[in-house]
Amino acid sequence: MARTEKTTKNIIISFMSQGIEYVLRFIARILFLKFLSIEYLGLSGLFSNILSILCLADLGVAVALNYSLYRPLAENNIEKVKSLMKIYKVTFRIIGVFIALMGIILLPWYKNFIKEVPAIEYLDVIYLLFVFNTASSYFYSYKRNLIIADQNKYIDSINVIIFSLIRNILQIFVLALSKNYIAYLGVQVICTLLENIRISFIADKNYPYLKEKNVKPLQQEEKKEIIQKTVAMVGHKIGCVVINATDNILISKFVGLAITGIYSNYSLIVNMFNSVITQAMNAATASVGNMTATEDIKQSKIVFYRMSFFQYYAYMYSSVCMLCLFQPIIGLIFGKNFIIDNFTVGIIVLNNYLSGMRKVLNIYRDATGVYYHDRYKPIFESIINLVVSILLVKKIGLPGVFIGTTVSTILACFWIEPHIVFKYVFQQSSREYFFWYFKKLIICLVIFLVTKGLCSLITLDLLWEVIVKGFVCIIVPNLLFVLIYHKNDDYKYYVELIKTIITKGKVKK
Repeated sequence: MARTEKTTKNIIISFMSQGIEYVLRFIARILFLKFLSIEYLGLSGLFSNILSILCLADLGVAVALNYSLYRPLAENNIEKVKSLMKIYKVTFRIIGVFIALMGIILLPWYKNFIKEVPAIEYLDVIYLLFVFNTASSYFYSYKRNLIIADQNKYIDSINVIIFSLIRNILQIFVLALSKNYIAYLGVQVICTLLENIRISFIADKNYPYLKEKNVKPLQQEEKKEIIQKTVAMVGHKIGCVVINATDNILISKFVGLAITGIYSNYSLIVNMFNSVITQAMNAATASVGNMTATEDIKQSKIVFYRMSFFQYYAYMYSSVCMLCLFQPIIGLIFGKNFIIDNFTVGIIVLNNYLSGMRKVLNIYRDATGVYYHDRYKPIFESIINLVVSILLVKKIGLPGVFIGTTVSTILACFWIEPHIVFKYVFQQSSREYFFWYFKKLIICLVIFLVTKGLCSLITLDLLWEVIVKGFVCIIVPNLLFVLIYHKNDDYKYYVELIKTIITKGKVKK
């Protein structure tokens, strides 16, 4: 199957997977708030963040090993793949045990992250279920990385769809019948375990050599390269966790568990947009790794800008939609008591845009292994984020947590990441990229201001407000985008790609 064909298939299935997942999540969330208090929702966000910090234990080894898999898979070097997967297996099992032990060790202290501990029964049991759910996934899920690295992410996406349907439907029934949070989490743990076991069986079936016992050890130079890449990823892993996994902890500690639960409704919608886009981008990561292992720099750069154009449209459009529809949707679905102030919402959406516009850069960084060259950047990013967030949350409350992320992204990431990718991957200055970026940013602001201006004229009952503003958000940003970019080469590429998929059922290589 051609590389473009595989990428397209991966993206389409990933979109379907995320769409089904979030429709069911919304239904489950509505029932969750109907049958359980907002504090339970806050606990879910808090414990998920705590476990994300414990997942620092993998230290970026997955990214380093995935990078090492691209070339042997492209060259069909089975012996090398077997050797790498053996390292994966041993490493991930050690990580799973470590996370379980560290989670248990933290048991007496996790309540220190809660400003006012709620009167919820079996709090320790709830926490331990989160620990088990996270730790157990490391014992089977490592094989999914081989499937993804081989440009077959759609296989994993289909597996995710199946168990997402089962998990969400069962959780909805459990909530409706028992109103028991522990039973609700029990369903999640069982489905996570079964999902990872099934993907392991699929990997064994598609790659039967994984069961072979005659595995040759890697040469010393190969081991040294993997260790070097892993060490380089330590800083990136720390930075990622600090930026993405501390918000709920800081909110719970300094603002309150109930506010953590209210914010989680906003983060659910942000993550819905973000996950769909991320799945599409991640679906192309293995193809980028394959391409950079076999193609020249010129072709790689063309694909980089094509992917960046798609990324720009996705985050421009999702940002405009969220800024125009966030408040009425939250008010309609969850109630007006769950709405936070517009300034905080603006910062949340800005952070999502800034983060989203870095995705293609990071895909190329990880797929080509050049993350060694900016290994110290995440450390500075983390320090800036934590210091600014803690100082501001004490002074201005909830928005202070998110402003810390904005400041750290602009000061530490915005300038360094393009420089690294363009210097070490494309072997040229990043000046043209910044020109491209700022031109796109200005157009994004124009599209937002026009759409927001029209939406501000609409004052109706919540249901009709969501419907009419939704219609405006479907028509206006897309119409302006087409008018501005209809002569752009990257735009024309995607138009032709979509036409080919629709009319012929396949894409050009």
